[in-house]
Amino acid sequence: MTQYLVILLDDTSVSFCHYANGRRERRLMPIETLKAGILYGMKENLNIQFAYPAYELPKEYAEAIETIDHAKIKPAVMADGADVVVADGLEEAKGLEPMGGAACVVRLAKGELFGCAGVVGRLLETAARVSIVITDVETFSAGDFEEYKKLLAALAVKVEQLYVGGKTPQLNLLTDRMMLDKMNNCGAGDTAITLAPDGNFYACPAFYAAADGFAVGSLRGGLDVKNAQLYHLSFDFRPATCTAILGETGAGKTTLVRLLLALVRPTGGKVEVYDGSRSQEAAPATRCNFVYVPQGNTLLSGSIRANLLLGNPGATERDMWDALAKACAGFVADLPDGLDTKVGEGGGGLSEGQAQRIAIARALLRGRSVMLFDEATSALDPATERQLLDNILCQRDKTVVFITHRPAVVDYCDQTLRLG
Repeated sequence: MTQYLVILLDDTSVSFCHYANGRRERRLMPIETLKAGILYGMKENLNIQFAYPAYELPKEYAEAIETIDHAKIKPAVMADGADVVVADGLEEAKGLEPMGGAACVVRLAKGELFGCAGVVGRLLETAARVSIVITDVETFSAGDFEEYKKLLAALAVKVEQLYVGGKTPQLNLLTDRMMLDKMNNCGAGDTAITLAPDGNFYACPAFYAAADGFAVGSLRGGLDVKNAQLYHLSFDFRPATCTAILGETGAGKTTLVRLLLALVRPTGGKVEVYDGSRSQEAAPATRCNFVYVPQGNTLLSGSIRANLLLGNPGATERDMWDALAKACAGFVADLPDGLDTKVGEGGGGLSEGQAQRIAIARALLRGRSVMLFDEATSALDPATERQLLDNILCQRDKTVVFITHRPAVVDYCDQTLRLG
């Protein structure tokens, strides 16, 4: 549910999070767009935050802004009257006057970060809240993390001193970019939305600043955010675990699978495939690590044998029987022609549950480290489903992901991801 509306007053409005605003040419939001944005925020009962540029706004803009309760996010050079002051770098932070109860955001690269304890300590004495945004945490080395620990220890001493002195300092260190690239785990596109000078809505300012960013609606046409939770999703499908993905139709389950398989690319953030020694961004080349059993019947016209060999052309007859047994498809042995039994397109001649189990056996023959099942047990009776899950999960040598609505599947999983 959207709660916040960030209004970028100019193309050069201050960046207050991980993204860098590379726009240098001023483009002030048209006054009518500003008024329409304020009206939208009032109608939707949103908390409005105005992101200011580094220059004085015309009088009519200041007057329009004051017609509604709001928060002002300003660059350090325009800090007067700000609710949140953004210092871009340590030198700007050093130049800040006592904060007088305003919040402060300090954007730092690691070159300045490890020497910031004194400056941040001084800001903590008068600011309502200090947030340190680490802009290049993805470049940290093992040695950098040791320096980071020393910084945390020094800041902890300062915070403790202030508490003992009767103050209530608030300090945040924002490192989300270790997990995400352009996007931040901040409710973007979900609890917060951004209105840009062009009159369009964006999931967050980063999408407007990026050359390949895209809008999610406009003042004229309304807001259109699809699968909002995926804009700020951070989740680890840990190796050799089983995860259930739950959600109503349209919540983004299929989109998430497509992201994992690199069938689509994220517009912000990263999907990474990793093992004990390295990680790699998901791409067509990483699909070889996955096997996918989609929702619905995926058998082709031909023999059961031919369908199984699509999973592994080199599979022996023993391999096929073992996979069928593991998939609870022992009924194939009772068919007159066994493996050579002919099936129609989509598994014609078999029940839906039988076709599902053969499709799962084919996936098992593929022998990949990550297995994705999209409602793949939906046609099985409870007893068969439980036996199948026992067979698949008993060795704990695969990373298994189920998209499901079935309670029995959820009970077998180590973790649950609920979308929507």
